[in-house]
Amino acid sequence: MIYILQIGLNNNPGGIENCILNYHRFIDRSQFTFDYVDIYGKGLAYADEIVNLGGKIYSLPNYKRKPLFVLKELQLIFSQNKYDIIHINILSAANIIPILIAYRSKATIIVHSHNSSIPSGVLRKIMHKFNLKILQSLSVEKWACSLKAGKWMWGEEFLPQNVIPNAIDLEKFSRNICIRKKIRNKCGFKDTDVVIGFVGRFSEQKNVLFIPEILVELKRISANFKLLLVGDGVLKEKLIKKIKDLHIENEVFFAGIQTNVAEWYQAMDCFILPSLFEGLPIVGVEAQAAGLPCFVSNAITKDLNITGTVQFLPTNQGSNIWAKLIYEGLGKKIKNTWLNKYSIKFAAQELEKKYKKLFSEEGQERI
Repeated sequence: MIYILQIGLNNNPGGIENCILNYHRFIDRSQFTFDYVDIYGKGLAYADEIVNLGGKIYSLPNYKRKPLFVLKELQLIFSQNKYDIIHINILSAANIIPILIAYRSKATIIVHSHNSSIPSGVLRKIMHKFNLKILQSLSVEKWACSLKAGKWMWGEEFLPQNVIPNAIDLEKFSRNICIRKKIRNKCGFKDTDVVIGFVGRFSEQKNVLFIPEILVELKRISANFKLLLVGDGVLKEKLIKKIKDLHIENEVFFAGIQTNVAEWYQAMDCFILPSLFEGLPIVGVEAQAAGLPCFVSNAITKDLNITGTVQFLPTNQGSNIWAKLIYEGLGKKIKNTWLNKYSIKFAAQELEKKYKKLFSEEGQERI
């Protein structure tokens, strides 16, 4: 049995959480054990499922409020439980203390980058820049969700074979007319409505305040357009205000955070993601699996275009460009050629090989 400790997940079922849980669901649990540390003090998304899958959760207070206590607890966890691999998932190098503490353990350390830039915030940017050279100098396994995210975090020498795909269970996202009708009825959408959808955090990174502007332009073309927003976040109130100011509140449905997000894609006719930056957004992978044409920011890595259904659009040329291309793109036939590496059944087997290789190499070093 290979014992692996996962760090970096929180209570929001976002990209990191879904990525790691997808692997946990499909990895051979007779050979691998995933345990988790909650360093944010709010619990973990999918906590019940983690326990059902045989995982243990170490619950700690928010490390920002009680840093010394959390650091001591992490040291105890690392020293007392003898994990073979500590897999640390990060969005930036702004906080590398858990990595430095793990580095002192006897485990193999994986640092897995899930982003390709850093959100605004002067302190966060300073800390990222300061810590990045330290992080890059450490003898850790340097992984990333995409080549772009890898080069951003680890530099041009990042190895493509260390890209860990944000793979998904394809069967969950297969088109289902009954589910489509159920979700659309819940939202109050008519059969004639054309629903553009977004799934993710309401944050600056996701550029969510741009989305209502796209809907306004689409409404100029056709009154049938509606907007479905799945998620939550710090910009929710600003988003609601903007929607009201644009007088489109009757055209928008807020679904909130959903753990059965696969069903909500069924209600959509296309998917939009105008992010300012991303690693490789798992929501874009899911939307393609659901058979949706996808319209995303040109700041997102082209690796996302798995099926040939993704169009990359500029965010600095106005919402009318997005509306025009969305309207034109909805009428095109979808070429749906799936890349096998994004199927979780295949990807989990590849991850098993990586873990086993690290375990074997670590064992040789100990001898």
